[in-house]
Amino acid sequence: MRRALRIGAGLGLALAVLTCTDHPTAPLRRGTAAFDLSPLFQLQPGQPPIPVDSVRVQLRRPADNSLAFDSAFAVQPPDDLIVIELAVELRQTTEDFFLSVVAFGGGTTWYDLSATVTLTAGQTAAPQPFTATYVGPGVNAARVVMLPADTTAIGGTPVPLRAVVYDAGGKPIPGVPVGYRVSDPTLGSVVYPTPFTAIFTGAVPRRDSAWIIAETPTHLKDSTRVHVVPPAAVLAKVSGDAQTGVVGNPLPLPLRVRVLDALGGGFKGFTVTWAGTSGNPTLSATSTISDDSGFTTITVTPTVLTPPLAVQATAAGLSQSPQTFTASVVSGTVAQVIIAPKLDTIAYGATRQFTAVLKDQFGNVVSGTPVWSSTVPTVATVNLSGLASAVGGDSTLIIAASSGHADTARLFVRALRSIVVAPTD
Repeated sequence: MRRALRIGAGLGLALAVLTCTDHPTAPLRRGTAAFDLSPLFQLQPGQPPIPVDSVRVQLRRPADNSLAFDSAFAVQPPDDLIVIELAVELRQTTEDFFLSVVAFGGGTTWYDLSATVTLTAGQTAAPQPFTATYVGPGVNAARVVMLPADTTAIGGTPVPLRAVVYDAGGKPIPGVPVGYRVSDPTLGSVVYPTPFTAIFTGAVPRRDSAWIIAETPTHLKDSTRVHVVPPAAVLAKVSGDAQTGVVGNPLPLPLRVRVLDALGGGFKGFTVTWAGTSGNPTLSATSTISDDSGFTTITVTPTVLTPPLAVQATAAGLSQSPQTFTASVVSGTVAQVIIAPKLDTIAYGATRQFTAVLKDQFGNVVSGTPVWSSTVPTVATVNLSGLASAVGGDSTLIIAASSGHADTARLFVRALRSIVVAPTD
């Protein structure tokens, strides 16, 4: 036996029956058969890689089923072009043999091949084609289903491919090699890290769709649509910058950015993170996902007047990231009036200055002028600036009001009403 290995890679097989030479001094004649096993290992586009690492070859005589040759050989596909030459002792000038070839790998039998070959002493026969039969896992498969039914692949980013093979009863069959091919090879390529896993990588930069076809060793097929899109490249500011808002209320415009791909189109599904970097604003979300057109927004509510409000949008790894938005914040509406002093006593004819502070619901001071009034003007009057003047003895309430809110202070006025002499006599 002689094995010739040539650099190459290879499923239909070819058998060449070579010259069998007479040996006059020997009782038996010797014949030589050669056949090429490399087609077992040639991976055509869409065909699954089969992990064959050894083959066993037998030649039997049909008359008595006796073995004329039986041996196993290690192979290393796809680097080996397997051409095996067998030297066989012939009992007759022309003799038929039953050929059996079994291909193994990883403890599994993958292919079984059988044929009848004829060796003739002193003659060279033309090559005889024959076919190996797949007998590995999935030989009883009824269908293959590729998942998901529709998917998106970002150019340059590997995407694992998945297909499930089922038997006639709908039960998944493990360990079945599955091959994949792309309907448009310019949109991407498929590689096999192992015989049972495959990865698709889309071309960069491309925006188009193609079909990926899955095929089992028994030629069951299914397909899925893959949409190849360019990778995300740029974070662009769209709207919401340099506006003015009222403390305690959402800014009039939401903050909006857009994620653009390498071809300038909107990129879907990219995560943008948001953070208030100044002014302690309240954000509707700290992270958002870009929509089908690449847009994403948040709303912002100022909580303090100072310092100036600033919000930053960040998209990791993209050009023009981060983007910063600023806003001016003004006070809100009056929610509280605080008057001072709350209680005081003055003499008849004297004056007292009252003050009032207007605040919003967050305690921020709101600019404005309250309306002043006295509940008993015959005791004290109050002018537009809150200056009270005592005009009679007794007490009154001084009120400061604004936007439906008010606060009060009590003012007592001391006034001489009578003089009593004691004792009277």
